[in-house]
Amino acid sequence: MLRLPRLLDAETLRERARLAPSALALEQRLNGISTARLTLPPGAERASLGDLAEFYTGDGDSAGIFRCCGVAQDAATGVQRSDWEHALAFLRDEVFPGLSAASAVSCGQAMAEALNAQATRRFVFGGADFAVSCEYDLDCSSVLSALLAIGGTLPGPWALGADFSSFPWTLRLKRLSDSPACELRVSRSLSSLRIGADTVGLATRVVPVGRAGLRLPEGYIDAASAADWGIRARVVRDGSIRRVSHLRAFGQAQLERLSQPRLTVTAEGRALFSLTGEALDRLRLGACCRVPLPEEGLTLTEHITGLSWPDLARTPERVKVTIASAREGIAETLWTLRGRGQDGSA
Repeated sequence: MLRLPRLLDAETLRERARLAPSALALEQRLNGISTARLTLPPGAERASLGDLAEFYTGDGDSAGIFRCCGVAQDAATGVQRSDWEHALAFLRDEVFPGLSAASAVSCGQAMAEALNAQATRRFVFGGADFAVSCEYDLDCSSVLSALLAIGGTLPGPWALGADFSSFPWTLRLKRLSDSPACELRVSRSLSSLRIGADTVGLATRVVPVGRAGLRLPEGYIDAASAADWGIRARVVRDGSIRRVSHLRAFGQAQLERLSQPRLTVTAEGRALFSLTGEALDRLRLGACCRVPLPEEGLTLTEHITGLSWPDLARTPERVKVTIASAREGIAETLWTLRGRGQDGSA
């Protein structure tokens, strides 16, 4: 049964009404701003621009607090449509003055410093599951982009976890488990299956920088995948490194992580459930998922980066699941997929 969104009082954040939509689309994104679209019938409780509400997923879990960012009213029918975005959008609106650490600081310290730049203190830092230190040099436009940039330096899978149980809200840097929590067995006969390559964040050349501006004599390291994807340069930093040999090893490790595109697999959860028996309530954002792809000759073990319900009000069992990979050693497969089209068709 659908859990109705809770409209919250702006001052106390206590429930003041329930929103009873005739249609409700929800899109969750890992380390991005989740969104929702609400259709309210005539006579139902109305939403206003700037309102806050708590939304729920198809299995009844809280998707977090969202703010209303757009409202349209049909004068003829009385139907209201509203757009909502996750409360992390507040951090996107906060201007970030920059951070240039003279010495190495932990990723947690850097995130806490970034949150201190808020003009309105809505989020506080609740700790980190990582103990990575770096000489951060962040020139970002917003607090949210600074947090994401810090997360991008981490050696393992991560997520920003928000706790809305008290105000100010708490933001924690979480390490995601690499142990598969579910398995999706898909095939080309599944009409909703899509396979694609995401080159956002791809780097085929890294420029390693260590303590006090330490650099390699040759300046950079190139990946073999540059022949396929061209030169895409990225500076990688570790303020704790004092020796060139250590800096080179660090650069090689970062290049291995960044030099291959992300392989994405998207399919509809209802079809996956009916064909594989995998319970939908195990498909949670950030969960590690095993996806055998026999026709591509590989098996992905990666994290669920997106869950999208086209209409929770009428078809809550329908959910689109996106699993993204950053595995090394799949350049040849990706090249073949790219040549055949993004959905893998000939």
